[in-house]
Amino acid sequence: MKRDMLEKGQIMASLEMLARNLTAARQTGEMLLGEEAVMVLIVGSRSSLRTMAASFGQGAVAMRAAADELAWKTGLPTNWLDGKFENIHDVVSSALLWRKYPGLEIYHPALDYVLARKIVANRYMDRVDAQALAQHLNMRSPKLIIQLLQHSIPERDLTPHIQYQVEEWFG
Repeated sequence: MKRDMLEKGQIMASLEMLARNLTAARQTGEMLLGEEAVMVLIVGSRSSLRTMAASFGQGAVAMRAAADELAWKTGLPTNWLDGKFENIHDVVSSALLWRKYPGLEIYHPALDYVLARKIVANRYMDRVDAQALAQHLNMRSPKLIIQLLQHSIPERDLTPHIQYQVEEWFG
């Protein structure tokens, strides 16, 4: 493991402790996992991440305080949970409940949504992530992925370059 990287087991344990801390403080919260956390926790194609990006919904202030306290008490990096405050259900209307602990609900974006975003973004690691997502979703042909993109992104974003990229990545 690279220094300061969070592995799946450590992330899971930290989320459970975060939920317990919220419950002990008589607070509740909800969060939406970021794409990299989805790749570690749900798809399993990555073994670790440096910081867990998430969007905080209800209970955002209490979650930030609980995450900071947890980092201080356990020695986690101070930025282990990098959350921004927003209505998570407005961000991704297809958010799915992943874990429900007393005091904390954790959602993730639909995996087909993440796949579409990875293809369009085309950043470093997006190709590897997109291929892992496609395999996880059992989408084995470029035709299926183009159909997904036709339903997931604005028509203007489905450029010939994106179509070529899909053929290259999944053909």
